[in-house]
Amino acid sequence: MKEKLEILGRKLLKNIRIVAIVFFAVHLAVAFFLSSSETNFQEPVAPPPPQKPLNNKFPSENHDLLLSNYVNQTKDISEDPKVSRLIRVNMFDDKSVASEMELEAAVRDDFVRAQQAYSEGRADEAERLVDAILQRNPTHRGSNELKKRIEADRAAALPPAEGAAEGTP
Repeated sequence: MKEKLEILGRKLLKNIRIVAIVFFAVHLAVAFFLSSSETNFQEPVAPPPPQKPLNNKFPSENHDLLLSNYVNQTKDISEDPKVSRLIRVNMFDDKSVASEMELEAAVRDDFVRAQQAYSEGRADEAERLVDAILQRNPTHRGSNELKKRIEADRAAALPPAEGAAEGTP
């Protein structure tokens, strides 16, 4: 067996050029096949989407109600505070986004100062800051809640009206 392997080895060494050429040709054929299969590849065509009617045009009844309110109102939709921000800020314009971020930072700082003033018992200063915030951002949830707390505290601190104490309206 060992002798047969030695004979085969000697034959390969004598014909090394032919072996190298065959090896190179096989690799070249494989590379050509892979290259041609990639360049001739066509994307499969997706089937068309199923044609079924849309029963629910909106995700929920709240969206339907909101849209119907906008459609039925006579005033301009741009006056709504929720929509005005969409109109005011262009998310594709860096300057617009930067100015909006500055506005949000200023509102955040003013709100923190208003909370501090309220917690320290300076309701007038807190209300002034909250009003300034609500002029810039009418939908600011924290400012609206703080304003309601300030108004509730003032209403609780007011003495009852003289007519109410006597039982007459």
